[in-house]
Amino acid sequence: ITGDQDPVQLLLGYDLIIATTIYYSAVEELAPMLRNRLIEARLSPRTRTLMELSTIPTDTRVRVIYRTQVFLEMVRGCLLSLGFREDNLFYALDRNYNPASHSDDGVALLLNHNESPVYTNAEFQERNAAFAAAGGKILRFAYQIERSSLIHIEDQWQRMLLE
Repeated sequence: ITGDQDPVQLLLGYDLIIATTIYYSAVEELAPMLRNRLIEARLSPRTRTLMELSTIPTDTRVRVIYRTQVFLEMVRGCLLSLGFREDNLFYALDRNYNPASHSDDGVALLLNHNESPVYTNAEFQERNAAFAAAGGKILRFAYQIERSSLIHIEDQWQRMLLE
C-alpha cells in the first residue's frame, strides 16, 4: 500500500479493508477517513509453531529477530506463556541484524518472521548452516488470524452484502 503513488486512492476502491494487527495502525494512520471500512485481524501463533516450541527446553536461550513491535510482543508473550525465562530472551531488529550474532549470548534458538533476512539474504546461508551444525535451531514463528477475528470479518462481510 505504501509503495503506491496514492495509497488513499488505492484504498478507496475497496468496500472492506482487512489489516493484520501488525499493520493496522499504519493503515489507519495512512487513511483515517476510511476507518469505517477497516477491520483489524488479530493474530495468534499457528498450532505447528506452538508444537515446535513446546519441544524446546524452556531454559533455552532464544533470539527473536523482528521487524515490528507487534510481532515482537506476540512472540515474547507466547514464549513467556510457554515458560521461557525473560532473561533468556534476546531481541534484534531485522534490519540491523548480523548473522555473525546467531550464537552470541549463548543463543541456541533463532525465531524469525517469514520475511526475515535469515531466510531471504543469501549472505546468511553459510552462517545458518554453521549455527545448525553446532546444534542451533532456526524456526519461523508462523502465525494466523485468530478465529474470533475471522468470525468478525465474516459478520462484517455479511452485513455489507445485506446493505
